Amino acid sequence: MRCKPTMKSERTPLPTETSSEYPMPRSGAGWLVLQRWQWSSIALAFTSGVLLALASAYAPLFMLAWVGWVPLLLAIRKANLPQSYWLGVVAGIGFYAVATHWVTEFLMTLKGYGEIQSTMLALLYWVYSAQVVGGIAVLYTWMRRIAPVAALASFPVILVVAYHAFPTLFTLRLGEAQSYFLPALQAVEFTGVHGLDLVVALINVVLFASLAHDNQRAERWVVGCATAVIFCWFGYGFYATSQWDHQMTSWSRLRIGIVQPNEKSSLAIAPPQPGYSRAYPPEMAMTKDLAAAGADLALWPEARFKGYFDYEHVQRAFHSEIGSLEMPLLFHDSERVDVDGEQREYNTAAFIDRDGKFAGSYRKIQRIAFGEYLPLVSGVPALQSWVQDYFGFHTISAGSAPAVFRTARFAIVPLICYEAVFPQLVAKSLAGEPAGKLLVILSNDSWFGDTRQPYIHGQISILRAVENRVPLVHVLNNGPTLVVAPNGRILFRSEFQAARGYVVDLPYAPDSGGSFFNRHPYWFIATLYVLLLSIALAMAVSAARARNKAPTEPA
Repeated sequence: MRCKPTMKSERTPLPTETSSEYPMPRSGAGWLVLQRWQWSSIALAFTSGVLLALASAYAPLFMLAWVGWVPLLLAIRKANLPQSYWLGVVAGIGFYAVATHWVTEFLMTLKGYGEIQSTMLALLYWVYSAQVVGGIAVLYTWMRRIAPVAALASFPVILVVAYHAFPTLFTLRLGEAQSYFLPALQAVEFTGVHGLDLVVALINVVLFASLAHDNQRAERWVVGCATAVIFCWFGYGFYATSQWDHQMTSWSRLRIGIVQPNEKSSLAIAPPQPGYSRAYPPEMAMTKDLAAAGADLALWPEARFKGYFDYEHVQRAFHSEIGSLEMPLLFHDSERVDVDGEQREYNTAAFIDRDGKFAGSYRKIQRIAFGEYLPLVSGVPALQSWVQDYFGFHTISAGSAPAVFRTARFAIVPLICYEAVFPQLVAKSLAGEPAGKLLVILSNDSWFGDTRQPYIHGQISILRAVENRVPLVHVLNNGPTLVVAPNGRILFRSEFQAARGYVVDLPYAPDSGGSFFNRHPYWFIATLYVLLLSIALAMAVSAARARNKAPTEPA
């Protein structure tokens, strides 16, 4: 009896790096005619980027950051490594193109480039910055293939470490998008903003696990632990916010005089405004009004060239005016110094005490790469000179140490503009004896025109006040200037693009200030680095052992 030959069955390949449950179309028109799942995945990825960008650019929309990563996690849920990378890049481009749309305006103002050239350079920056999201997606997908539950638990750690490690010009973090929600901010006094980044990512993980239903029993402990951390974080936040508000009611008040000149930015040294001079600029006229209103301190932002360090008559005039007002002044100016025959220029904050005497200066330490210096060619003088001449770069030298300016009642720790972005730098500037110190940031954001960047800059600086538990004044040339309490509460916000002077009452206690993060600014992020490395190594060993134990098919 002859048996009929059986039909050879076809097996569907399991997902690998080159194939997935949803393979790429193989036709020549594959890039144009995408399958339905691909369009939906791309749409989900881009939606993630836009949601996260809106949360960063518009502080009242902070809750969008709680769900912003969920669409991307859904999009890469069954994708292979190359697909995850590209979907991550799509999300990253969506994020940076919306959140940092002002890069185009910045390049046009700072470098004088045309609109097309600036847009192309901005696009290059967005694509470069998007690589961090692509990397996050790839690492998470790789971990998920080996140990899905552990990968889900590790996603917040991947995210925080990746954003901290990735070199970029303008850092935007999840936590800094929460600046309007005070209970979310309070525990950063222990961890810095990185802890809040982790908590926001945990919220996304909980929501994703609730929607995906991939392995409910195994993932239940992840959701439970994440939920417990979230409740503890916000529970402490509500308690600490109330406690700080109550505590500040008994504090004395400092009357802070703020000058907001709203000058137009330019690399060229502009002549004095009509009716004024180098020795008596418009800021000095506003300062007289602030002194008459009872201000204890006058603050001028980073703005145009004053000539204080260049001209002796300007120094004499400033000292005379401030001495007559009996009110100290902190202001910014360009400083040129001859060092061994080489002229160096610094972004400098100068302090004149109430007696009209120069009492010290602070030179900006953290500079903007490709804006104030060239990081790739700075060690090669001939190449640096050629690049500067060709591209029109203007090099600013870096300062070497933080500064503290003291008065009879309080102490001031100055920072300049871009430095507000760096939590560890701010913590080190306040190190030692943070109690009784006022953190002052002098900024000029008119380079960014009529965009959201000055608002984003202000949101970022709020976290620095809470991390170190000190009062903060962030003075912007074009506004909005912020006065912030140690718990992150905004006590004053000036009008955007208005030339005015303000006197603001700031709660102050000489024995208050400092935090665990202020004393140990690297402990939390270092712990996350070690944790991620340990998990990745464990997974790599596990995957290698699984491959070695896998049976081989006979030849």
